[in-house]
Amino acid sequence: MRLLIIEDDAHNLHVGIAALSACGHTVEGVSTGTKALEHLSRASFDGILMVERAGGLGAFELVKQVKRSPRHHTMLFVLLGVPRDIASVSAAVTAGITGYLTRPFNLETLGDEIENLATIARIGVNGEEESLDEDSSDDDPTLNERIHPEELMGQVIDDKYELIKMLGRGGMGEVYQARHIYLDRPLAIKLLPQSKIKGSSPFSSFIKEARILARIQSPQIVEIHDFGFTSWKSPYLCMELVEGLDLRKLLRLRAHLSISAVEQIAIQICNGLATAHETGILHLDLKPSNVMLCGGPTGNRGAIPDVKILDFGIARFVEEAERDGGVKNVTVRGTMAYMPPERCRGEALGPGSDMYALGVMIFEMLTGRTPFVARDRQTLLYHQLSAPAPSPRTFRSDTPAYLEKLVLRLLQKDLDARYSSAKELSGRLEQHVGDSYDDPMFSSEDAGERESMSQDTELILGPSSED
Repeated sequence: MRLLIIEDDAHNLHVGIAALSACGHTVEGVSTGTKALEHLSRASFDGILMVERAGGLGAFELVKQVKRSPRHHTMLFVLLGVPRDIASVSAAVTAGITGYLTRPFNLETLGDEIENLATIARIGVNGEEESLDEDSSDDDPTLNERIHPEELMGQVIDDKYELIKMLGRGGMGEVYQARHIYLDRPLAIKLLPQSKIKGSSPFSSFIKEARILARIQSPQIVEIHDFGFTSWKSPYLCMELVEGLDLRKLLRLRAHLSISAVEQIAIQICNGLATAHETGILHLDLKPSNVMLCGGPTGNRGAIPDVKILDFGIARFVEEAERDGGVKNVTVRGTMAYMPPERCRGEALGPGSDMYALGVMIFEMLTGRTPFVARDRQTLLYHQLSAPAPSPRTFRSDTPAYLEKLVLRLLQKDLDARYSSAKELSGRLEQHVGDSYDDPMFSSEDAGERESMSQDTELILGPSSED
């Protein structure tokens, strides 16, 4: 790749160019963001690597200026430094930063990290944004009566919930930030799109999600407050407003997390799944974009944001899944990269089906990629059904032996060969929490960077001359 480094320290600029050139990249360097804009006007680059401040021009502002040109929309933007907390990570994602790298660099892995970030920028991660949704009524141009989201802003639902802004859209609903007009309390409202109201399947699934959420009581699962119908006959769910950053956005910005972060995030997911399974509920769509990290580290070493599991839109009752199998759902909705083999085959499901998806997520938090990577769903399906899962140590050598064994067990093709319960898995993880002393949100290679962050300087490629 052809890369442009922006670094106002001559020594660090030299180190950066040498390091990336050794990985086979064509590299140029400039000292300021203004000079970078001049370079971009004359030549094409595949990516820009920059410190948080680039000669007085902030990295976020630089990205915005560069992205004004359509030919730069897919460019790789890498921040050379560590975002300080979840809020900083969220701001970087919003600005369009692809990812970040920290010093000191391991030359053996530097090239792979750049390639991994470039792949994420280009095609996403295993097409997670693709949905196996055969119900395409939401895209039907004949539905002239559809109410568009922007038309709903400011409307009051059920005489008490004012819609403030849209937060996101999924296969089973649109989620809005709202306010209880009498209690002045922030909430989230999930609405079934008008185009799906007339369909019996989406309608019944939406009501089923409400019943499922009402049954589960867990700190790790979003809480439901109310259910009703709008004046245009659309069902709505009123839920707690979960603010933070979803795990998918965090992983897009950082190739992998620290061992301690992986353990503690996985434990919280396990606790939420354990409650759901004990209540008789399978999630069946567990993936990073459905895991929210709320708040941020408190400043105490070891602090990890609270985890909330979202979107039970295709969840099923355990007895129903075990009796009917996965035939009804496998061709309807799901994300292939996290889908267990038994669901791909249309066989009976169980708690182990969610455990497989969790295994994929742990693998991804450790390595920055899912176990199986393919450019088309047919190839990915073949791997899910037939190929043995690779060891996470293949992609990350410091993976603890116990965690390697745990992940490979979760990724077994046979449902019964996995952990029997999320509670059992949580207990296994808790036995090892504290064995890793790396920073809770970042990998051990970031430790030196975090030491210097308090000085708010040297978020750079290589060690400075003072080091």
